[in-house]
Amino acid sequence: MERFIPQDRRKFLKQMSVATLAAGASLLESEHLHVQAAQSQQGEDPGNGSNQRAIEAARLRRDAAQQGLRDTPPNLQHPANLDEHIYPSKIGSYSKGLPHNNDGTVVLNAYAALLRALDSEQPSDFNAIPMGGDRRLTNPQAGLAFDMEGPDSHALVQPPAPAFASREQAAEIAENYWMALLRDVPFSQYQTNPIANDAAADLTLFGSDFKGAKSGGSVTPETLFRGVNPEDKKGPYLSQYFYQPCNFGANSIDQKIRTTTPGINYMTDFNSWLSVQRGFSQPPNVFDPTRRYMRNGRDIGQWVHIDVLFQAYFHAFLVLAGLGTPFDDGNPYVGNPSQDGFGTFGGPHIATLLCEVSTRALHAVWFQKWFVQSSAATRSPRRTGRQDSLSRCRIPRSHRDP
Repeated sequence: MERFIPQDRRKFLKQMSVATLAAGASLLESEHLHVQAAQSQQGEDPGNGSNQRAIEAARLRRDAAQQGLRDTPPNLQHPANLDEHIYPSKIGSYSKGLPHNNDGTVVLNAYAALLRALDSEQPSDFNAIPMGGDRRLTNPQAGLAFDMEGPDSHALVQPPAPAFASREQAAEIAENYWMALLRDVPFSQYQTNPIANDAAADLTLFGSDFKGAKSGGSVTPETLFRGVNPEDKKGPYLSQYFYQPCNFGANSIDQKIRTTTPGINYMTDFNSWLSVQRGFSQPPNVFDPTRRYMRNGRDIGQWVHIDVLFQAYFHAFLVLAGLGTPFDDGNPYVGNPSQDGFGTFGGPHIATLLCEVSTRALHAVWFQKWFVQSSAATRSPRRTGRQDSLSRCRIPRSHRDP
C-alpha cells in the first residue's frame, strides 16, 4: 500500500506563497486601501460575506509582499568595479550597437545618451539612443520590470564583473580563446588532444584568478570548460538530457540539432569586429547539412545562440516526466488516497514554473547587465544606495560563445 503523509495543504500553500510572492512597498499600501474600500462599500466584516475569497487573496498577497520587503535590506548595495571611472574612452564598458570611432572606441555622445536613458528610466530617452548599425539593443528596460512573484530583481545581488585590467578578466578571455581553438574538437577527445592539454596547462598558470573548474588545484583536460558546481565534474561533458528521448505531448523531439559547418571562423580581422561592435548584421552562418547530436564547442555554441530561454531545463523536465520519475516526498499529493496533483503540484504546475522562473532570472540579470556599475554620482537621489553601470557583465561559462 502506498504511504500517505497527511499535510496541512493551506499551510503548505501559504509557505510557498511567502517564498514565491513579493512586490514593492507601493503595493502594500494600495492593496491595503483596496481591501478596506471593498469592505466599506459592501458593508462587510473582514471575516464574513460573499467577498471573503477576495479579501483572503488580498491578505495573502499583502503578507507575502511584506515578507519580501522585510527580507530586503533598506540600504541594499550592488557592488561594482571601477572600470567606468578608470577609462575616459569607456573601453572597459559595454557599448555594442552604438556608433564607434575608427579606432574601435565608442562615440562618447552616444554613450552619454545611453547613460541618460539608464538614469531617467524614461522610454523616450531609450528611444533617443543613437545606434551605430541596423541592430537594436536587446530590451535594456527589462531590468526595470516589476514582478508580482518572487523577489524584486533589484533586491538580488550579484558579484561585480571582473575589472577590465584584472588577471581574472585575462583568465576569462584566455579561456574564451582556448574555446575558439578547440571549437571543432569533440569533448570526448579532450584527454588526448594536445591543444586541450595546452589549454589546461595555460589556464592553470592563472592560479586562483581563474575561477573555472579544477581538480586538485589544477585545470585538467577532464575539467576544461566545465561548470563550477561539484556535480559538473562528473560524467561526460554534456548532460545525458541532451541525448535522451524527449516527448512533448504527442510530439517526439529528436535532439539532434542543426549546427554550423566546421572549420569556418568569423570576425577574425579588425574591420569585421568593428562592424559587429557598431551593430551591423553579419552574413548568415554556413550550416552543416547533417543534423547531429552536440559533440563539440561549435555545436553547443550554436545551440546556446538560438535556444529558447528555458529550453534546457524544460527538456530535462520532459525527459524526467517521460521516464515516470516520482515526485519528491514533500509534494502533498504523494501517497494521497484519492487525488493526484495537476494544476497544483502536478505536471502542468511544474512545467509552468520552469518558464516563470526563467523570466524572473532574466529581469535580475538584465538589471545587472545594463544598470549596475556606473558612477553612483550620475544617478538621481531616488537611487541612493544603488550603483549602476555598463561594465561588462560576467557571462556564465555555460552561455559563452566558444
